[in-house]
Amino acid sequence: MSGYEIAASLVGSVLGSGLVTGIFQVYLNHKFSTKLEELKTSLSGELFERQTKFAWLHTERSKALVKLYALLATVHSSFHLMLMPIQDADAETTRNRRNDSQKAMVEFSGFCSQNAVFFDDELQASLFQLDEKYRRVWSTYVPNRELLPTGTEWTEAWNKLGEEVVPIQNEVQDKVRMMLGVDFHE
Repeated sequence: MSGYEIAASLVGSVLGSGLVTGIFQVYLNHKFSTKLEELKTSLSGELFERQTKFAWLHTERSKALVKLYALLATVHSSFHLMLMPIQDADAETTRNRRNDSQKAMVEFSGFCSQNAVFFDDELQASLFQLDEKYRRVWSTYVPNRELLPTGTEWTEAWNKLGEEVVPIQNEVQDKVRMMLGVDFHE
């Protein structure tokens, strides 16, 4: 075998293996790019699904927080009207205020229970505590008002409202504002 034949054989082998390698690389690139596109499509579908669920959950949570805030204002104002220090109301108006307070308290409590899934543990604990305090204020004042109209039950209920309820109410309001993204310290 001559040197020319050996060189031609080597060049042919190198070119042949290079051609095979090139074809193999093109084949692998095609396979990998196809698989990569399939994975991208799958991931983008899952991402869209999660974003949709998150958007729905965020919207529903925001609605629940806004409603909670409104109920909190209603229950507090109804208790304040019922326990106002100076009242010039007749017996029927006084009875209506007590009924309104009880109705607002029950609605607030029911809403908190039914929508607890939207509230974090800290807010749930504060809401439970607030509900308990409102019930104690109401039960201090209303049953005693019917039995012992001496005025001491009013003082106790008024003090509970101011000392026990208001701090928790403020804490809940701040937490709701924070969760809604409202900057309230400006």
